[in-house]
Amino acid sequence: MTRFSKNVSTKAGLPPGTLRHIGKKRLDVPVVTVFDYTEDRISEIHPAGYDEQPRPEGSKRWIDVRGLQDVGLIEKVAGHYGLHTLLIEDILTTGQRPKIDDQDNYVFIVMDAIILVRR
Repeated sequence: MTRFSKNVSTKAGLPPGTLRHIGKKRLDVPVVTVFDYTEDRISEIHPAGYDEQPRPEGSKRWIDVRGLQDVGLIEKVAGHYGLHTLLIEDILTTGQRPKIDDQDNYVFIVMDAIILVRR
């Protein structure tokens, strides 16, 4: 019977939407990179923490956060974009299967990493 206890989450018994990081702590300090891009250009910003910067008109924004253990940081970024609490919970729960959730004003993607392989 104990063989099943290894996969029990530390969130067991908590209500849905409870924000807690589940997974390995891979970095001591989270690293945020903000990409603004259009068809013609791309800009890359490395803010200390996360403070919303104005997005250039007509551009799209990709926010890359490495090190998801800082729940407050994730709440701040997600809150700015009005993400639902259950989506924030998905962000903080690492080790999930990949998925895509297409919302009205954003696309939410859960995946480990995109790796560019040049041949």
